[in-house]
Amino acid sequence: MSLRLFVCIGLLTSNLFFSSPCRALAQGSGWEIETFDSKPENLEMLKVLLEAAPRKYDQFFETLGLLKTQDRKIVLKIFPTKESFKGYQQKNSQSKSDHAYFSLFNSEVVTWNSKNQDDLIGNLMHELTHDRVRTFISDERIPRCIDEGLAEIFEVAHISGSNISVGGVSESWRDLMKKAVGSSDVKPFGFFLEMTPREFISYRHPTIDHLQIAQCWAQSQFLYYCRSGEFRPFLKLMMEEGVKPGVLPDLYKKSKMTMPYSEMEEQWALFLKQL
Repeated sequence: MSLRLFVCIGLLTSNLFFSSPCRALAQGSGWEIETFDSKPENLEMLKVLLEAAPRKYDQFFETLGLLKTQDRKIVLKIFPTKESFKGYQQKNSQSKSDHAYFSLFNSEVVTWNSKNQDDLIGNLMHELTHDRVRTFISDERIPRCIDEGLAEIFEVAHISGSNISVGGVSESWRDLMKKAVGSSDVKPFGFFLEMTPREFISYRHPTIDHLQIAQCWAQSQFLYYCRSGEFRPFLKLMMEEGVKPGVLPDLYKKSKMTMPYSEMEEQWALFLKQL
């Protein structure tokens, strides 16, 4: 797969974003890094990561049985400060994130350099997931719950040079889900899956912040990894066809699962207790 990546650092002056031609610093097989800074931080790490990431994403989604529908160029913009990031964001996106976002319209990932390498890598992997899944799913049917859940799986990937290991547990989301289980605040299996993007974004639990993100991470982890991937055909079909209220049992049956739907829900409840 070909991935062409640009890294740009913008400047914000008097709340106005001024762009200027980027100077090429590095390029490789399917990617290119450009920056205004003559000594960009983490450049070598990014070069190695960008060589390895495309193969890892392909492997992950092909394991689901998905077929690539297109190649996409990705533009990654890394701003030097939160202020410059927010200035660009306000002019180019409806996103309200203080960390990073992916724009399908502009085909770009945008973030800023907090000087914390782990945060930079996590933000990059999370937002790249939103882009890479769209090389396999060509429209926006994918439920927001799955879109965010898969991105959270990649956000906590272990990165060591060119080795990318996914499937590890997000400690923060695991702890939050334990809290939700203990207080009986876990929502029914289809609750977040059936939400429209607008409903998902606007959802607020009265006592547990970010419950929807934590539960969607747990559900994606469950569907992809539980019982050696037994539920992957169900996950694949939800990604391809979307989820509307009331259709989950029919989609489950259509995915040719042998385990009854009610038993799958029992496995989900057991999975949560064992987190």
